[in-house]
Amino acid sequence: MVKNLLVYESDSANAGKLSALFEQFGFTVIVAASEHEVMEILDKTKINAFIVRAENPDMQGFMLCKKIRALNLYASRPILLLSSDASEENFEAHRKFPYHADYYLRIPTDDETILASMNAIYPFLDALAAEE
Repeated sequence: MVKNLLVYESDSANAGKLSALFEQFGFTVIVAASEHEVMEILDKTKINAFIVRAENPDMQGFMLCKKIRALNLYASRPILLLSSDASEENFEAHRKFPYHADYYLRIPTDDETILASMNAIYPFLDALAAEE
């Protein structure tokens, strides 16, 4: 099963960490550091799930969720939104919009929490266990 994960993260160290983390579980990870790159990727590749960093200089992740949700193919694809700055109140306000993310996570956090958060909205761990 092909699992394409788009990671919107301008920090190359964080993007590399997320890529390595999810590639070990069979994901093809595609990293984008700008809104332009995201839209270019979405035109060429079918994405199954997204990890979006709220703090990106090109476009805030909160608004990128809106752009992703506006595309019919991606209107219901899982989005994990990561933030090092947003408060729980910011997350709660964003959850009220129709284009909200599926899961919100404050970072830094451990790898297990990131994996569990993604698995909550895009179950992949049980499928891996069944394959073994």
